[in-house]
Amino acid sequence: MTHPFICPNCGHRTSELDRNIGFTRQPKGCAKCGFAFLFELLDDYYPAPDAAFFVCDGEGRIVGCGKNSFAFTGLEEEDVIGQRVEQVLGLRFANGDDPVATVLEWGGVPIPAYAHGRSVRPWFEGHAPAWRDAYYVETVTDRSDYVQRCVRTDEWKLILSRGGPHALYHLTADPEEQLDLYQTRGDAQGGQPGHVPGYAAEVRELARRLRALACELDDPTGIELADSVLA
Repeated sequence: MTHPFICPNCGHRTSELDRNIGFTRQPKGCAKCGFAFLFELLDDYYPAPDAAFFVCDGEGRIVGCGKNSFAFTGLEEEDVIGQRVEQVLGLRFANGDDPVATVLEWGGVPIPAYAHGRSVRPWFEGHAPAWRDAYYVETVTDRSDYVQRCVRTDEWKLILSRGGPHALYHLTADPEEQLDLYQTRGDAQGGQPGHVPGYAAEVRELARRLRALACELDDPTGIELADSVLA
């Protein structure tokens, strides 16, 4: 069985049979850039070409900056070493499932006021939190020229794109997202495909919900994309 790894310094992906060097406990380094260690991926994940890499310790403090980190933050490595990752990156989670807050709470670290989101620890302790019924996501594709925002409910998923096509999926009927309910004609405003007329009401309602969540997070891109559909 091979294990997928990625270098946090250069983003190079490899598949290895062993996690360590030979029979030692020394982690494998990057054969491409020479970085001291690799991260093992829990899933077969391919980062976007412009993804930025940061290395953190067990308490969420940045201990290393890798590929695209300067382009993403405008900060040199010496400016961020030792700072909390959520503060440097301004991490905020619209759906409330905040992995940073959860990890901090389990580790006994106070959750700062600026960390948007809430811990899911109460769920594991038998106190189910009130979940959102709609989730706001910035989606990433292999096309660096696509800018996308998505809203998802239990039944529907709407993806709005700048530079690419919109998409609509009926998740209860099509959980594998095989049938895009946006047509391929380009007669709508801005050259975007027009949605199947039978789903016009669903598209507008989802676009309104996406806009409301974008306003909550102060995301002008999401607001702009939603307005392009609601106009």
